[in-house]
Parts: sequence; C-alpha cells; structure tokens
Amino acid sequence: MSDQGAVISAVTAGAWLAGVSVPPAEGVPRALGWLRIRWGAGDEHLPFTLVHDLGHLLLLGGEVRLASSAHLAAWPDEERAARLAYEDGVLSHWLMDPILARAHDAIAALPVPWRDEAVAHALGLALSGPLAALELPLGNVAHLRNHEAPLVADLPKGFEGWTIPEAARRPDPGWVEFTASVVARCAEALAGRGILSEPDLWEIAHLPALPDDAARLALRQLHRAADRVGLAEPAVAGRVRRRAQEIPVENDAADEFPAGGFDAISPRGRLENLVRSEMGYAGEAVEIPGGQVDLFDLRFFQSELLYYTRDESPLLDARRSYTLIFDRPGALQHKAPGLWAQTLTMVQGLALALIRDLSDPRMLGPQGVRFDWVWAGSDEADLAAIEAERGLLGLSLAAEVAHRRVQLDAVGDLEDERLGRGRWLVFSPLPPPRGARHLWVQVGGREWLLEGEALAVDTAEAIRAVADRLLTALIEGRR
Repeated sequence: MSDQGAVISAVTAGAWLAGVSVPPAEGVPRALGWLRIRWGAGDEHLPFTLVHDLGHLLLLGGEVRLASSAHLAAWPDEERAARLAYEDGVLSHWLMDPILARAHDAIAALPVPWRDEAVAHALGLALSGPLAALELPLGNVAHLRNHEAPLVADLPKGFEGWTIPEAARRPDPGWVEFTASVVARCAEALAGRGILSEPDLWEIAHLPALPDDAARLALRQLHRAADRVGLAEPAVAGRVRRRAQEIPVENDAADEFPAGGFDAISPRGRLENLVRSEMGYAGEAVEIPGGQVDLFDLRFFQSELLYYTRDESPLLDARRSYTLIFDRPGALQHKAPGLWAQTLTMVQGLALALIRDLSDPRMLGPQGVRFDWVWAGSDEADLAAIEAERGLLGLSLAAEVAHRRVQLDAVGDLEDERLGRGRWLVFSPLPPPRGARHLWVQVGGREWLLEGEALAVDTAEAIRAVADRLLTALIEGRR
C-alpha cells in the first residue's frame, strides 16, 4: 500500500471493522498513534483493526464492550458472519487470557506519559512475530502521518462506533471486503495463541528503565538464558534441602553454640525422649464413662505426655551467604562455536537460575540465603562490560537487591578484600590458580571445566545438569 490513498482507505476500513467498541473520536486517534509507532519501528504489516482492538484491551482491561454487544443490528448482512468469527476466534480468546489483566495492570501502573508507548510496545511483542509470516500488505508511516489529521476530523460525532445506519458513512465496500479478508487471515494465525509471555510482561512493566531496543534485547537474552536452565527437579531440590539441614554453616564462633543435648519440653516428640517422670502415670487407673483406663494411655491419646526436645545448632538454620564472581567479563563477551549465546550471557543466566533455585522454598527459601554478585576486572573491556551488565542486572534483580538478598558489586581483581571469606563460585576464562580454595568453573568454550571435568553446555539439558552439580557443591562447601 505505497499509495497514500490506499493507506488511508485501508485504515478507514480497519476502523469500521474494529471489534472493540469505544467512541471513535477517542479510540481511533489513540489507535492511530499506536499504529504510527509500530509502523515507524518496521512493523508495517500490522493492520489497524488488530492494533485498535488489542491496544484498547491492554489499555482498558477486560471491562470493554465488544462491538457485537452494541452494534450487531446495524452491521450489514454480508459482514456479520466475518465480524462474529473474528470476535469469537480472537477477541474473546484474548479476554479470557489471564495475562491480559496482568498486562493491563502493568501498563496502568506506569506514569501516564509512558502508557501509550507501553501499549505500542506490547502490540509489537504480541502481533509482530505471529503475523510476519503472512506476507500482509504493508503500510507507509509517512502517508499515515501526513493524513492523520483529516482522517480524524472526518470521524462521526456522537456515535459509539462506526457501525451506524447511514450508508453514506460506510467506507468503500471494496476496501471493507479487502480489509476483512486481511483480518480473517490474521485471526486464523492468532487463534489459540497467548497474548504475551512472562518475559514480555516483565519488559512492559520496566519499559521506562529500558528506553532503547539494545537494552531490551540484552536483558531479554539474559532472561532467556536463565529460563533455558529451567527449574530444578523435585528430587534435586529435596536432596539440596536435606544436605542443608545436615551441614552447618561455617562460622568462626561455632564452638559458642550448644548442640546435641536437650533444651526444652514439648507435648510432641519421640518415645525415647519422653520425660522420665511421665512414667509415673503408668498403671494409674482413671474413671471414664464406661469403665477405667490407664492414665498413661489416656495422656498419650490426648497428646499430654511431655518430651524433651533436642537442641539443634543454630548454624544449621543460619542464613547462608554465597559470592558469585564473574572474572574478566570483557573476555567472556564472545560466542563460542556451537553455543546459542555469548559466554557472559550464559554464565549470568546460569547464576540467575541458581539464585532462583536456592531461594525457592523447596530448598533454602528467600530468607535462608543471600548472594554477593561481583564482577572482577580492571582493563577497558572489563570496565565497559561491567557498566553495561550492572545496569541490566540491577533491573533484573531489583526486588532481591531491595530486600537485601542480593548485592551487586565490582572489584579490580580476586585479591580485593571486599570479596570476603564466604563460599565463592567463580566463573572465569582462566583455569583455577594452584591451591584454589573456591568452587571454580573455567568457561569460554563449548565445554566448561569443573573440578577437572569437562561439562557440555550446548543444550538446555546439559546446562541444567551443570546447575544441579553446582547446587550440591555450594551446599556441601566443596572446594
């Protein structure tokens, strides 16, 4: 549609066929703004009808009315079946998608000047990819921009939609038929698809902090790397939790904490921990309706017997601290043959997955663990990488940082005293130094080295296996 008249005719017909009922004098200009942003970003294949409808669903939430509820009787007979099929196959499915309400809430929480930008961005995430393969007619943002004012000025006033009885107000039937066929093709491609993914939703909610496409792409790749690792299997989570309950936290003052004796009395416990005086009730009869019963048995049945409780060292339940170190990040900004992303993206995605796993209630829980996330490097490439990654991770881990579960830092080298004495997990392009006391993963190729063993990382299953190895090693404190 390189001709400006064709662009305006297609947009006008698209507004006529809109399936979400909003006053056209308000809804169409706003939707034209979203369309202008999307076409200007290269999504010239997006039709106005879908931009208008999904945009208003995102902006207004699930309380909007569909056009059939207001204008069904006014629709021309030849359009009614196609319109209803579009509403049933696409709009109704979107309205039932739980993520629509969450996306609406995320957009509503943004500052007012950012809401239209967020809607336009969400439209690109939701529609651009699924519709790109259809080879739809392309728009021209320059024609749209030049003729937007007269198009808006010609909107009908005082009506809830374009579907009004006066035939003179109806766009050219040929363009309506053509646009309806485009919408039908789109509806077929979108049928059964979700609107947005979880990463999409996160990106929309943080849009003001990610104003450029490069930052969005980098953070999306980082989250994709974490998602690629996946969640720990229940068996792995259970094993980590059991080991955490068996292995105390290292502490220089461990000898100050009592452990192994008895420290309290409880009505629940094991028979061998029974308070000895409770045996005095054995053989004592007590009258109850219907006869007599041994008092010891009665107290046992009513959970009134007393037991000693063993003193468990507080070091078993103390909050564990780990230091995740990314050595020479500038040297890790390369993609090894056979791997899907840069090494730095992969190791940081793996670290995000480890934080997620250990913070899961199935393992240590969010209150049972904290992390120092540290980049180590001093040359120009390292400093540039640290600056870029620190901004991205500051967004991704904002909640954990705010709750002091994660702290982000940078040091010049691994000798910096700020690194502390806690358990380290080091990702480095270099082999571990002689006598290294910490868990060290040499990364950079298609295989990573852990404790002298080469581990493949070229598939999601392989990287998950590496994560499981590291979880166990961190809990057990292996060097």
